[in-house]
Amino acid sequence: MASVVKRRRKDGSLSYYARFRDGRGKDVWEKCANAKAAKARAAEAEVELARSGGHWSPAAKVTVSEYAERWLAEHGATLRPQTHAEYRRIFEQELLPEFGRITLAGLSRSQIKTYMAARAAKGAKANTIRNAIAPLRAMLTTALEDGLVRENVAQRLPRVGAPQQKVEVPTREQVDTVIAAAGAAARGPIIVAATSGLRRGEVFALRWADIDFERRLIRVHASNSKGAITMPKTAAGERLVPMFGSLRKLLLEQRAASRYKADTDLVFPNLFGRPIVPNTWLTTHFYPAREAADVRPFRFHDLRHYAVSQLIAQGANILQIARVAGHADPSVTLRVYSHLMADGLAEAAALYDPLRRLAADNG
Repeated sequence: MASVVKRRRKDGSLSYYARFRDGRGKDVWEKCANAKAAKARAAEAEVELARSGGHWSPAAKVTVSEYAERWLAEHGATLRPQTHAEYRRIFEQELLPEFGRITLAGLSRSQIKTYMAARAAKGAKANTIRNAIAPLRAMLTTALEDGLVRENVAQRLPRVGAPQQKVEVPTREQVDTVIAAAGAAARGPIIVAATSGLRRGEVFALRWADIDFERRLIRVHASNSKGAITMPKTAAGERLVPMFGSLRKLLLEQRAASRYKADTDLVFPNLFGRPIVPNTWLTTHFYPAREAADVRPFRFHDLRHYAVSQLIAQGANILQIARVAGHADPSVTLRVYSHLMADGLAEAAALYDPLRRLAADNG
């Protein structure tokens, strides 16, 4: 029978434990964050023991911190370098300060839910919280396969946190006004983002070898904040996107006027042919152009949303839009831009009718 034990520390504060007897007849004390977490853990332990016929026993007392370091080292080769680096950052900055000292087998669903609720209470978005749990869930999948835990307690967790805000898209007039107000060094990247949907780092990673004027295609690479090419953000991060007529004209003019036009040269280099630092470019070129245009302050990233919104408005299909947006899964595109697609429902009612042909056949 599992129970909750309350202990008073020397400083007068209380600590709570879930206490139960494992399959070997040994008393197990698991420290919990609060009384509610201890009660939930005790209930979980009873279910686990009942499910296993009273034979379940915790694995060796390896901590979450110890196993995370081992897991990152052993499974680094199976992850993309950028994913591996991001998982390590999340573990070190967010997960290990919270769970690092807990034994791997002692980590409970209630503890993770308490952590998620605390993040949500501080205003974290639902997607931010979900992404923070992702490396923990991946690690526990391996631990479960290795028999170190009885279940993956990071799976099937409720979605908590503030919902993602709807994408706010600048209008055609706002984009045109900013382009008109931009200087020569700012106009090109703005037009590329507004017509192709490229992310900021992708724009400044472009080289002339990536531009196929004959086939009217652009090969897109991911890059970091300094313009160095990295692993793509998504599985569709390195992709081909169409070069629309206005963009083709701009790039032909850009190459003709540039001192750096070899295939290996950057499309938008600095004065010395080296990569531009995107954040610096925003401060010195994009923000001044936006201020001079005197429009609603929108982000450079919103130009990407503008490009996608225009494709939606002009009737492109969801697979084409997903390719331009760099989403490997079109469902991501639908989730992010569904409110824009809904704007065309009235037009759809006028254009389409599932029974139109049947009605015509029946006279």
